[in-house]
Amino acid sequence: MLAGMGFTSYTSFPLGQPESRTSSGLSIPADGRPEYLPYQGEFHFKTLASVGTLDPGDSTDYLHSPAPLPGQHGTMVVATIAALNVGLNERVLPTLVMLRDGHVIGYQVMALNDGYNARPVLAADGTGDLYAAWLTGSTGAGFRVYYAATTAGARGQLDANDLTDYVIAGATTAWQMLGGLALLPFFPLIVLPTLVIVLIYSIWGQRGEALADRWSYVLLIASCLVYWLTKEVLLGSVLTETVLAQGLAGWSRTLVIWGIQLAIAAVSGVVTWWLVHRRQLESVFWPVLIFVACDMILTILTAGPTLAQRG
Repeated sequence: MLAGMGFTSYTSFPLGQPESRTSSGLSIPADGRPEYLPYQGEFHFKTLASVGTLDPGDSTDYLHSPAPLPGQHGTMVVATIAALNVGLNERVLPTLVMLRDGHVIGYQVMALNDGYNARPVLAADGTGDLYAAWLTGSTGAGFRVYYAATTAGARGQLDANDLTDYVIAGATTAWQMLGGLALLPFFPLIVLPTLVIVLIYSIWGQRGEALADRWSYVLLIASCLVYWLTKEVLLGSVLTETVLAQGLAGWSRTLVIWGIQLAIAAVSGVVTWWLVHRRQLESVFWPVLIFVACDMILTILTAGPTLAQRG
């Protein structure tokens, strides 16, 4: 979903002393999954994402429908609709922006969803709790009103999961996993070097393709390793953007990414070893094929959600 472009400007002047001033552009980063920091202030929400030193190239091109909080406050809170990047997709999301002394000090994404969001409104009570509501839907399917609040009761109700949430999450995950089928056209190219190695060994090897001695087992391991390395090279951009590593950085992100790939290889190796001994396979070709098939299925299932986020 692409939002196009839309910009919001604001002017700051002393209360009760309106005067002519140059307007400033309201701007926040286009990151839909920012790093949130603890917030302490007059409003009862817990975290706020800092805008930091905002590079114009990193800011969103769509910040629309500003709805400032009515009343007099030390900090100004504005509910907006912003185009933000979630994974590799752009989504139009209800977003809260906070200003102090005429400058943007932070923001918070109020809801993550796949629909089109519009017309936010914002209110506060005397205790400092915020209440926001907005429309979510589409032109064809219609719109519904959604809300968020900072009260403990509302947070508990909105954050609680029921059976419907689990069913929808399971169905969505299963559907996203099927998206990994888009990788199928790449696997013939990935498998080609391995097949060439097995073919050369079967033609010029002393025992053909028979799984008979330690050299044939060395060939089996080498063939599987060549396949695995070829897959990592050709599909690296997909495998390193796994949704399981979102929000992680540094060594933790690296460990998760490589841990998933090594786990897939380990499961495929165990399945291959078990079938070789259970079925008494006598050809190198079949164990290689089993390893490739198992690894391919697991790779497709784990890469599906990543491809779904890319759109």
